[in-house]
Amino acid sequence: MMKKTFQNVINQMDAFLTAPVGVMDFEGYVIATNASEDMTEYAESFVAAAVDCMQVHTCRGYCVCGISKSKKTEHIVYVRGTSDEAKRTCMMLAVALNNIRVFYDDKYDKTTFIKNIISDNTLPLDLHQRARELHLDYDQDRVVFILKVMQLGDVAAIDVFMNLFPKTELDFVFAMDDATIVLVKEIDSETTEDKLEALAQTIIDTLGSEAMMNVMIGISTVTNSVNTLAAAYKEAQIALEVGSVFENGKRILSYKNLGVGRLIYYLPIKLCQLFLQEVLTKRGLDALDEEIVTTIYEFFKNDLNVSETARKLYIHRNTLVYRLDKVQKTIGLDLRKFDDAVVFKVAMMVQQYLESNPMKI
Repeated sequence: MMKKTFQNVINQMDAFLTAPVGVMDFEGYVIATNASEDMTEYAESFVAAAVDCMQVHTCRGYCVCGISKSKKTEHIVYVRGTSDEAKRTCMMLAVALNNIRVFYDDKYDKTTFIKNIISDNTLPLDLHQRARELHLDYDQDRVVFILKVMQLGDVAAIDVFMNLFPKTELDFVFAMDDATIVLVKEIDSETTEDKLEALAQTIIDTLGSEAMMNVMIGISTVTNSVNTLAAAYKEAQIALEVGSVFENGKRILSYKNLGVGRLIYYLPIKLCQLFLQEVLTKRGLDALDEEIVTTIYEFFKNDLNVSETARKLYIHRNTLVYRLDKVQKTIGLDLRKFDDAVVFKVAMMVQQYLESNPMKI
């Protein structure tokens, strides 16, 4: 389609052109021209010369200029001659074709369409029509992965990811910024949560071993239509934000598995503060020292089992009982009682959330 578009432009401009011109792809194949000359012997030289987009260079008696929607040259415009007129012709043709390419990508490229959806840049009424034009299955199960690069390197993360996991007709990969990559993956009815997390782990392992990149991945729930992709993207964002607060050190964060943390995220900040004031009738959680906090975490980890917790902490059972009594005297909650333990657990998570200085999405 792009080849035909470029050729139509050159055909329309041919009456005003005074020299042979053409367009090569970055592999050196001529895809549009107004001449019949064989450019095979020039291909390698043109590709080497046109590494900078939208800059005219002279090469073996021709003017060449790289064009692309991104920073990496994808097509090369060439004009025979090295005069000022040839340079102007080359630049004008490059500008015209590049603008057409950008318009073409925005109108006909599926990846751009998907990116516009999750960025809320597409009107809902247009989605069905645009999906039909792009031959994109509208009612298809998909999952959104967000890859967050923890430390940027010298190489763009999107370039590394595209080389390791090239896009297909069914899956879409693009960058939202230098540190954020989005993968919209089509799935079938047999795809389970475990399979999605296994794929995320494969991505983490591959990027870590092949590109030395440390990433976190947020996973949305399954969305069954194009018009809910934006909501799925926000779910993956929330998974990263909430998971980083309550699942410290975990690198695969699924929206479906956020549990109580997700509930706390949706509460207003003021309500969270009021909750802490109401349930902690005596002193706040800050009154508990590190030893007591460690004991409480282990107590919860062992399902409120006093004997098992004492064994894991290598302390006497009476010592543990003493510490739990101390908690009750300090904050007014007896953690050996299920209801009080639930209230305290939620209170700890609420305070942890407030201390993380949350930014609502």
